[in-house]
Amino acid sequence: MQQFRSYLDDPSATFRGHQLDVLKVALKREKNLIYIAPTGSGKSLLYNFVSYVEKRKCTIVISPLIALKVDMFRTSSLAGLDVCIWEPTFNAPLPDVLIVQFEHALHDSFIHFAMNRASDGVISRVVFDEAHVYVTDDSYREAMRRIGVLRGIPAPFVLLTATLTIDRESLLQNLFNISPEATHVHRERTMRNDLHFAVRQYTRSGNTVVFLKALYSRATSLRQGEKIMCFCKTRREVEDLENEMKIELTNESESSVSLYAFHANTIRRESVQQAWAEDERKAILFCTHCASCGINVATVRDVIFWGVPDSIEHYLQAAGRAGRDGNGGTVTMFADQSDMIDDIELKRWTMRSECRRTYLSVQIDATSSNCGEIPTGTPCDVCLPTFLRPLKHPTFPEITSSETQAGMFFEYDLSLSSIYIFIHSQKTKLFFFFCD
Repeated sequence: MQQFRSYLDDPSATFRGHQLDVLKVALKREKNLIYIAPTGSGKSLLYNFVSYVEKRKCTIVISPLIALKVDMFRTSSLAGLDVCIWEPTFNAPLPDVLIVQFEHALHDSFIHFAMNRASDGVISRVVFDEAHVYVTDDSYREAMRRIGVLRGIPAPFVLLTATLTIDRESLLQNLFNISPEATHVHRERTMRNDLHFAVRQYTRSGNTVVFLKALYSRATSLRQGEKIMCFCKTRREVEDLENEMKIELTNESESSVSLYAFHANTIRRESVQQAWAEDERKAILFCTHCASCGINVATVRDVIFWGVPDSIEHYLQAAGRAGRDGNGGTVTMFADQSDMIDDIELKRWTMRSECRRTYLSVQIDATSSNCGEIPTGTPCDVCLPTFLRPLKHPTFPEITSSETQAGMFFEYDLSLSSIYIFIHSQKTKLFFFFCD
């Protein structure tokens, strides 16, 4: 416990949930470990804290995404660890944490390096963060067939994820060539109770400006430093929304909202990600799915989907970016009947008028739960009128495809709660959102 408190520089820090049990498994290094836990639950302890405990040992961390690599480097550095990013020309002394981009990990030069150093006893484990992408992301289908070659490294594997469905556990083990007998699987309930899930049926074509006006209105209601992530299906949509929002902001004499765009072809992605994360103003990030893993910014208050994502894993992974400071958040999907997706059940779910959590919890945790079973949690849009629990944050403004102009928020403080009134400009409509 003393080491943990020293690591966090917090004399009153304690382990949460099953963190201590999982850390003991990792530190013993007798078995491989698959750890499925909610976003924001401290899975990075499995490479940062263990490296802090184990002196003169190196933990290798494989990153499947650039956004994740950047965040790993930042968090490891903030933890006071010696951290390096692998390059083919790497010849420095081994650090506490060595981060390796997925593509580099499959090169012969890295495999030989890792096998030799592990045989010398200085590599303690190989960690794969966001391990679910190896079985869910189509962009890795070709390369993932080769991931098993890393099993030749004589060190235990640690696979971390928040969105691995139970039926994919065996697929993941087969892919990484790790046997069930030599693997400890620890699964926690990953469905978060502090997020407000909502689905809006909305015809996106021809109604982008209406959406952007409402998005800007929502952004202005945030506190300084709070952020919005808007996930788009394509790079073109990311660029179009950012450009159209910039045009809208030219009509604002003094905007307090910053805009950023992030996708696989963004120039200087690492710089863009860092600038957005450290922006002390209210900030919107338009992005593709590549930003759904590894972005650990505590003050993301809203996650918005401009279209139905490709899978439930993609949806939940991106949703997990919201409210990581423990203060909750909202997750709003704008679904269009023209959305073409392979996950038929997910598309049907967007049309249902039943508790959003019921389907999500069955898919990700194999247990059925609903908003009525979490009396202190945040109800979804379907259950909100039934339970009338206060929301910590206002929901996204109500807009319809037929409207040509978005409304505005007016906030009134009433003792312990605030009432958010959304007024449409063409039709007089009042929507009340009760917030702590």
